[in-house]
Amino acid sequence: MLFACGALAQPSLNGQIGYINMPSARVGEDGTLSLGYGYDKPYGILWTSTTILPWLEVSGRYVSISGVPGFADPQYGGGYGRYKDKAIDTKFRLWEESRWVPEVSLSFTDIQGTRLWKGTDLMATKQLLPGLETTVGYGSGRIQGMFGGLRYTPSFLPNWSLVAEYDANDYSKDPFSSQTFAAQRQKGPAVGIEYQWGWLGLQVARQRTHSSINAHIDIPLNVKEFVPKIQEPAYFSGGPDLPTRPTLAQWKDSSDHARQLATALSNQDFKNIRIGMQRDTLVMELSNSRISNVGRAVGRAVRTALYFAPLETREIKVVYTELEQPVATYSFYDLPTLNDYLLGKVNRERFLQTVNIKPGRDEEAQPLDSRTLAKALREGINVNLLTNNQEGDMVQVTSDDSEDNRFHLAPKMGVYFNDPSGAFHYDIMAEATYKRRLGKGLYLDSALSADLYNTITAVKQPSNSLLPHVRSDIADYKRVKSPKLNRLLVNQYLTLSPEVYARASAGIYEEMFRGAGGQILYYPGFNKNWAVDLAVDALQQRDVNGWFGKRDYQTVTAITSLHYQLPMGVTATVRAGRFLAKDDGVRFELSRRFRSGVEAGFWYTKTNGNDITSPGTPEKPYNDKGLFFSIPLNSLLTFDSRTIGSFSLSPWTRDVGQMVMTPGDLYDILSNPKRDIHAYDGLGNFAERADEQNLPQVTPPLPSYTPWPMIRLRLEDSGNQWLDMDS
Repeated sequence: MLFACGALAQPSLNGQIGYINMPSARVGEDGTLSLGYGYDKPYGILWTSTTILPWLEVSGRYVSISGVPGFADPQYGGGYGRYKDKAIDTKFRLWEESRWVPEVSLSFTDIQGTRLWKGTDLMATKQLLPGLETTVGYGSGRIQGMFGGLRYTPSFLPNWSLVAEYDANDYSKDPFSSQTFAAQRQKGPAVGIEYQWGWLGLQVARQRTHSSINAHIDIPLNVKEFVPKIQEPAYFSGGPDLPTRPTLAQWKDSSDHARQLATALSNQDFKNIRIGMQRDTLVMELSNSRISNVGRAVGRAVRTALYFAPLETREIKVVYTELEQPVATYSFYDLPTLNDYLLGKVNRERFLQTVNIKPGRDEEAQPLDSRTLAKALREGINVNLLTNNQEGDMVQVTSDDSEDNRFHLAPKMGVYFNDPSGAFHYDIMAEATYKRRLGKGLYLDSALSADLYNTITAVKQPSNSLLPHVRSDIADYKRVKSPKLNRLLVNQYLTLSPEVYARASAGIYEEMFRGAGGQILYYPGFNKNWAVDLAVDALQQRDVNGWFGKRDYQTVTAITSLHYQLPMGVTATVRAGRFLAKDDGVRFELSRRFRSGVEAGFWYTKTNGNDITSPGTPEKPYNDKGLFFSIPLNSLLTFDSRTIGSFSLSPWTRDVGQMVMTPGDLYDILSNPKRDIHAYDGLGNFAERADEQNLPQVTPPLPSYTPWPMIRLRLEDSGNQWLDMDS
């Protein structure tokens, strides 16, 4: 009974799974995002760690060193405080633990930048008894020579663990060790105690010369939803008064019947609604501004249509759109079976025999116009709180209608790290956005902001970049506190074929640039895992005042992008072409989408732009890189939402490898609905039946822990597909 539970994997002070300062061969549970702070004299460590793949852990840390100023020149960096350094670590699991063989991993620490903490470590970890694990390893770099660790988790206290290690860090070679407490630290044993409560963890340890503490939160990204949908509106059930279904002749004689259906759909957040009868087929074109899953949105649309469709209707077609561009056509041939499935009387397999899904617009479904729409179905101004607004803003003012015209006013905040004038700057503003449909696929998009408070005015040193200052002067723009027009442009979206989409744009793209350009995207149909696009923009740099003034700099950017979806939700993207500073090169992106919908990834850009600003040198110029995250708010709110919060961690005053802020990237707009349509049978949570929830179409299974056979098979299939690719 003493050893009745397994040991808990916990992060070390640098964020990697391990003990106190030493790593173990374990990696975190697949899809776990950890955030924490540790203090280990003289170091304060703000860290994050993500298990990107079951065998790959990536950690990032921001280390401050007490007693060492960040800059010697008080005029240049007097507000920066103590010295700080960023580091990225990786750990690869080479061998998974079995009955007789330990888990083996290889880690590389501080792989980019100043590399003050660089090292390479090989570890082996084995669970000797239930609740007791031990690790031995060898390090080269900051860890010098042999090291080891042990963790014991008793069965009668499953949330508590005892840890011990032999710390083999060579602290005498740490940066500034002669000026800090690090000079007094030596290799030797350390012991600690840990407590884990749900997502929260805490470790307190005693080392030879001092004590340390490490606190963290673990967020399981492979959990589908963190919050139950207790405020989700129910699907349409015909109440309070059931509508009377008309005959086909009555439908054609009066537009009121189509208008009633359009009103019922609009009340469920459907937009750009087009309705028409083509012989005995009811055709609906629509999108949904709130429901995140395409199959579920289509399910609600056809459920509603069954209450209003003419009695002679034999088929329902739903053309699901984004910005009025057809993404897929759902055809339902057997309406009695459709009704029985919605009522739970037939199973999914039987229902699928009566459904057909085609990419883009089915050629049999003629395009519809807006004559059958109820004008201004829902308009008004609403003041919402976090508990019931779709965007997740604390306070917002919104107004929208069924044509997807929308006004939105809410506070926004920008955060900026690691400038010499101060390690932390922020900008709080009020932003008003307005989107207006001007015609078929033609939209006006605008944004106006007013600064409420910012600390960016403290950023005084000018850029010393030798490249055109396409981003390095951003602080000059942020310092202007008067209201600014951040976006004012017109986008025309077009569908050239079921697999080819296009966009033409003109106006103010973003805070720093205006211009005109376009994009064309080829997104193949089912059973294809890739897409390719080309974006070309002629750009003029705006002045810092934020209205219609300009600077002398202008350029043309042209970037082609190949997106490829690998197993386990991984997407690889390669972009090549001319960037903002007239530098030519390639940008690599790799991201993974977890079951919760959270997406995490990184990018690295290599161009011929010679950025020698420190830490770049003439011999080794700086290359742009960063991390990015996107978080769908439907996983955090008590109702479904399509809103996604995106942010990145990257240098904010670099000019090399930069891209203009896209006015409406087609791949970003279409990739999520296309992913829903291509997944399994494309219906998702269609009927919202209780017995559907365990289907893989609704709750995808956890990814395989042995990905290589899947990757190899996918690559072989892809090779065959490439040989047969259409012109």
